Amino acid sequence: MERITVPVTLGIDPSLTGTGLVLLDERGRIIEQMTVHTKKLRGNARLQFILAKVEIWLRYLQPGDRVVIEQLAFGGFKTKTISFTQLCGLWTLIHMKIWQRYLLLGGRLDFAAVSPTTRAKYLTGNGRAKKPEVMAAVRAVYPSLESADDNACDAAVLARMGYESPATMKWYTPKDW
Repeated sequence: MERITVPVTLGIDPSLTGTGLVLLDERGRIIEQMTVHTKKLRGNARLQFILAKVEIWLRYLQPGDRVVIEQLAFGGFKTKTISFTQLCGLWTLIHMKIWQRYLLLGGRLDFAAVSPTTRAKYLTGNGRAKKPEVMAAVRAVYPSLESADDNACDAAVLARMGYESPATMKWYTPKDW
């Protein structure tokens, strides 16, 4: 990725099997998008792989840029306890890497965490919208995501929220870190 000199917004949808990353430019256009797939990895190797990819994207950020990450959905988790523990660990590790970037940039990085229902409602108007409905709404705004999976689509919504609605976001302050 080549760096442009205007503020950008990074959306991160953390997942153990497919972490979505979308970077928007100052006009809300997609600069880059990807999903970090980890189907064959498990345990710490999986966490390390995802974190390494996220860290590359975070290095791209400069003072004045924004990061919006999806919060954990505690109520909807129905699989093994170990997976939930690993997902909590992944979220914490990503949060820590964002904090480290924040410190490196002299506190000039905006960071917000958004609930899954708030993310779903942003483009659909429905906080309980299912994945296909969210993906259709995202693709209406970003046709370039036609072949993207739900993880990249969710990351696009998060980035768009940070880009379009910075005044309504609850940005972390130094005491929140």
